[in-house]
Amino acid sequence: MKKIFIVILFFFSFSVKAQHIELALQAYGGLFHFSGGTTSSESAVNLASSIYGQSPNNNPFGSNNAFSYGFGARATLVKKSGFIFGLSAGYESLRSSLAISSVYINSNISGNTFYDIISSYQINASGQTILTSNQLIMSPFIGYRIKVNKVKIDFMPGVDFGFNLKSTEADQASDTKGNNYFTSTNLQRLPTDLRLKFGAAMSFLNYGLTAGFSQGLTNLNKNTANNSANSEFLQLGISYKLL
Repeated sequence: MKKIFIVILFFFSFSVKAQHIELALQAYGGLFHFSGGTTSSESAVNLASSIYGQSPNNNPFGSNNAFSYGFGARATLVKKSGFIFGLSAGYESLRSSLAISSVYINSNISGNTFYDIISSYQINASGQTILTSNQLIMSPFIGYRIKVNKVKIDFMPGVDFGFNLKSTEADQASDTKGNNYFTSTNLQRLPTDLRLKFGAAMSFLNYGLTAGFSQGLTNLNKNTANNSANSEFLQLGISYKLL
């Protein structure tokens, strides 16, 4: 019994020395868009719909990139063998865009959704729709660390869980006569977004550079069952190690 206790104590002592925990702050930006059967690069906007809190755009899931950003913290358990286990958590503001080709304008506001929409008429216009999704993000990962002199290179494949806080559609367009049209609508909360992610980081002393790409697995367009709108996010960032 005494020998077993000594072996367990020795193993525990070795495990503690063979690993350490790092804590870093990080911030990043990049390009975000949607892919899938229900996404589009161009669409029309119906101004009548925004009056009733509905999406003015028949398809707000744009396939065009828009600048997005995020920030948070990353905790990493580093094993002596080089394997790393970690968790990133923080906040993201993800934006996609699509071009506006025309605008439907109400000719009679009757107070009834159906009559407002059927009484609208179409005019040519140009502009863009921006769909913004604000999320809390959690990203567990398992990877491997390579050391080259004092430079550390981490490979961090994992997954992203994006918990939607708020989604907003902003439409801005102008016609050939110089008239401007703008709507801002709070949309129904999007479902939790599960994304596969490949991330990498290179650090020297306490400073680091990060890169990553995530591919969504969740159909975020809940109005369609047969087609999909999946998120894609390419990001670059910086980090600073606290511990």
